[in-house]
Amino acid sequence: MAGAVRNPAVFSKDGIAALAWIAFGGFLFWQSFLLLGIEEDSARGAFGPAFYPRLLAVLLMALGIALLIKDIRNRRSVAVNNTNETYARTPLGLSGLGLSITAFIGLLLYTYLLDKIGYLLVTPLMLLGLMVLMGERRWLMIILWAIGFSTGLYLLFRYGLRVILPEGLLY
Repeated sequence: MAGAVRNPAVFSKDGIAALAWIAFGGFLFWQSFLLLGIEEDSARGAFGPAFYPRLLAVLLMALGIALLIKDIRNRRSVAVNNTNETYARTPLGLSGLGLSITAFIGLLLYTYLLDKIGYLLVTPLMLLGLMVLMGERRWLMIILWAIGFSTGLYLLFRYGLRVILPEGLLY
């Protein structure tokens, strides 16, 4: 049947990743109830030890849901347009698994260097590397986003949430 519309798979790689993030966020949220001292801190009106893991868990689940919705919409448009889904290669020549492995190695290196070098020095470099890895080539945009996002998060955590991030070489 030459004119038959092929039924796309229920979930693509993005859909499977979204379900994994939702499940991981749910697991993290559940595990946050096992932390000690929650009652004492919340009775004082302060953030307890479970606040940040729960915040992270809710954020992961929300982003997973957003990715799942995007995947479902893309699947519907593929079915309507009768086109095959293709995955573009980045200018670095990596695609799919290669991008994931490279980003994962970068995140491991970032985690290792965070305490040694400090948040304000290593985070903009990591963001710069990830943006280049994903194919962004507008250097002014890369630098502004890397510095601006890192600084914004630092200010939010340091002064808004009163969490001291790793200082490393700066102090």
